[in-house]
Formats: sequence, C-alpha cells, structure tokens
Amino acid sequence: MAQEITLTRDLDLTSAQQQIQSLKMVNSDPVLCYTALGAMVSKQYDIAQTHAQFKMALQADLSSCRIAQLYATALNNISLPFEASDLLLKYHTRYPTELSLLTDTIESCVNTGRAFRGEALLAHWHKLTEMQNPYETTIKQWALIYRRQSLMESEVQPLLESALSLVHQSLIRQRQNFLISADYANYDGAPYLSYTIYIDETVDDLLELEEQHNHLLSSGNFKENLLDNIIITFEHLVMAEKATVTPESMRHG
Repeated sequence: MAQEITLTRDLDLTSAQQQIQSLKMVNSDPVLCYTALGAMVSKQYDIAQTHAQFKMALQADLSSCRIAQLYATALNNISLPFEASDLLLKYHTRYPTELSLLTDTIESCVNTGRAFRGEALLAHWHKLTEMQNPYETTIKQWALIYRRQSLMESEVQPLLESALSLVHQSLIRQRQNFLISADYANYDGAPYLSYTIYIDETVDDLLELEEQHNHLLSSGNFKENLLDNIIITFEHLVMAEKATVTPESMRHG
C-alpha cells in the first residue's frame, strides 16, 4: 500500500473520515479505504460491518498479514479476543516467519488462556530469534498450572467467554474502552490464574457485572477445579494504571 492507517483504541473517527475523503481511497487505494472503514465501524461497535470491511481489505490485498493484524486489533477493541486469536493463528500458519505477526499471535494466546498453543508459538519464536518474548513468563506459568491441575484449553475458553459476553454487552451499549490483564499469583502457597477485566463502569455497574457473572458460573457446567484455579474479576479502568502488573500481562482487548 502507498499509505497506511494505524488502528489503536483511541482512533480519531473524524481524522479517519477525512483521510478517506481526501485520498479518495475507494478508487486510489481500496485496501486503505476498507481498512479505515473497518476501523471506524469497529469504534462504533458495528460487528457485522467490522467483519465486512476488513474481509474486503483482505480480499483486495491477499498477501498482507498487516491487514489481518489490524483486523485482530479491531476485534480485540470490541471484546472479541477469541475471534481475534483465531484470525491471527490462521495467518501465522501462512506467514510463520513474520515476527510482528507472531508476537501478536502469542499475545492473543495470553488474552484467551491458550497456554499450550502459546507454548508451541514460543518454541517457534526461539527458532527465529534470540530475543526474549515479552509474554513468555505468563504463558509458561499458565501452562504449568494447566498441567498441574489437569485443565484443558477447551474448558478454559467457555469460562473466559462467560465474562467477556457480559463485557461485550456493556461495551455495545456504552462504547467504552476496556483492558484485559492475564496474570498468575499465589494464595496461601497455592498458585492460581488471574484474569482481570478493566472497564470504564461505575462501582455499582461493576458490582452488577460481578453478580451477573457469578450467576452464570453457578448455573453453568464448569468443573470445580476450573473455578478454583482461574479467578475472574472486574475492575474500573482507572485501576489498571494503579495495578502492579508486568508489561507482558497488561494488554488491551
């Protein structure tokens, strides 16, 4: 592409619209046009159009894994980290030596509790570079606890999605920002996995989210050792700045 658009949580919609108009991207650069439109509609939490615009961008540039990474960022921004991870895993198989793509894919495994897949990607990472991966410790610690407690990724996903489904509904209503912090800790000598969702809600709304989630857990089919070893909490977004977490554990959704 002749020009690029970056996609972040705080994308300026007006600026992006001006880019589309001034560059006449529909005719001159359809890839950039569809990417910008996909970014805009994701900020409006229009899921169908987010998928539609980014898929057209990918069709217009079949060789660009960068578009896939931007697509995944948009999905993360609307609290769809599992869809983002699926997309990145798919493109990693196509472009296994792209370090930027590999980094995003490993990060997506942290955000989705895919510890074993993350381990495999880390092994591949070390074949390509001697650099330490920023998510290495978290992935390894999660995988270690999975093995010790006989947890499976297929069991963990529905548990994390139960919390994300509530967050997703809130984000669609109020178009808020949120963060995911995947970490690990010890309580009375027993290690556990911590999955914290930071969202810009009032204290009362956070308590309501927690109550709704507890109801989902009590009415679901989650195994006891799963609930004992993975603790999911909701916190105000401001607390993310005060929380003591490593850079590898604090990632946006």
